[in-house]
Amino acid sequence: QKLKGMVEEFKLTLPVISCLRNPALQKHHFQQIDEIVGKELSKDEEFTLGVLIELKVMDLKDDIQQVSNTATQEAALEELLTKVSKVWAGGSTESKPVEFIVNPYKDYKDVYTLGSVEEIMTQIEDTGLIISTVISSRF
Repeated sequence: QKLKGMVEEFKLTLPVISCLRNPALQKHHFQQIDEIVGKELSKDEEFTLGVLIELKVMDLKDDIQQVSNTATQEAALEELLTKVSKVWAGGSTESKPVEFIVNPYKDYKDVYTLGSVEEIMTQIEDTGLIISTVISSRF
């Protein structure tokens, strides 16, 4: 019976452990979790599973999960912005850099005309859509 009780208690703590191991959590997220728990877990070198159980973090599961979910969403938005930045700053592995096409003008030396801008307009539309998504996100 005692073992069963311990297993049940551990089972309730598991979702919290998963949230705390979220790779998207950054320093400010850990500060929020510290405030929720009421102890500076992020700076405690002796932070163990026993400490989590002792602090009854399973009762705070919803708040901790909310911070973890926010961290995940913020990481996704940062990834989108990085993608936009790479497109305009020199390309990425998925696409080549965006460049204006210039053509020489008749026989004049150092005189050029702008070529097709269709590809650039497509990139502007794509990145505009991504930026709109980021701006409209509540994260």
